[in-house]
Amino acid sequence: MRWKCYIVAATFWLVILSSVVISKTTAPTYTLQLGSDTRNSGELKQEILDRYRELIRGVHEESTSVLLVHNLDWFMWEDSMNAQWENGELLITVGDGKGAVIHGDLDPQEQCLPEVKTKSLLMEWLNGE
Repeated sequence: MRWKCYIVAATFWLVILSSVVISKTTAPTYTLQLGSDTRNSGELKQEILDRYRELIRGVHEESTSVLLVHNLDWFMWEDSMNAQWENGELLITVGDGKGAVIHGDLDPQEQCLPEVKTKSLLMEWLNGE
């Protein structure tokens, strides 16, 4: 009976130690509603991301929403633009807002981060490497 308990406990620990935990923080999102006569959508999108990166540089992740709410004028650099913060999303309207709609994440670290490969000593031992 005692050996069965040891086997169950060892199996339980093996399952826990070999499981992979993935955590991803959620970045604020944005919606860009373009005007019916707007043609430079790529430039506008890139300018929004650049301004967001500049705004949150050196700020903890918990404070990014507060900075966005209090600095909506950063995202209204043209007279025909309007920016609002609703339900955790930055809404930017250009002109009449009846053109194309672009959605995305305001992720400041989306550019050049290498993918981290996890290393498990247990998996190396089992694979014979």
